[in-house]
Amino acid sequence: PSSGGGATPIILLIVGGSLSSFLRTTTLRRAEERIISYLRSQTFRSLLLSPTLPSFSSSSSSALAIMDDDIPQTAKIVTTTLASLLRSTSSVIYSTIFMVSLNARLFLLSSGIVPIIGGTAALFSKYVKSLTENKRTAQLAVKDF
Repeated sequence: PSSGGGATPIILLIVGGSLSSFLRTTTLRRAEERIISYLRSQTFRSLLLSPTLPSFSSSSSSALAIMDDDIPQTAKIVTTTLASLLRSTSSVIYSTIFMVSLNARLFLLSSGIVPIIGGTAALFSKYVKSLTENKRTAQLAVKDF
């Protein structure tokens, strides 16, 4: 028996994880750049096709601010949201497959309990928000008194 046989899967996992992380980062950066390019061209096109051409005043400076600041921020939000959605979806799929293969009854039990817990958490969140709003209103009333 060889003593180094257990290290090969670990090395493969490390290399595979690093490669996956590199591909994810590169792909998301390229998607972000393409979104920025698309949004900038659409913004510029709408400015050119505007019935009143903007003069070199505050409207054109606000358009430049949108192109320089808002569009990259929007692209970053879109790519971050997309990455989170893909990560969550793959986690749900893999954990579902694992749970079903482990014990189908456990999967059915958790599938029944999770919506109940989620609904309860949402209702509790609404209740806490209403309490916070009532507290804020009361504080304002006392402050105005």
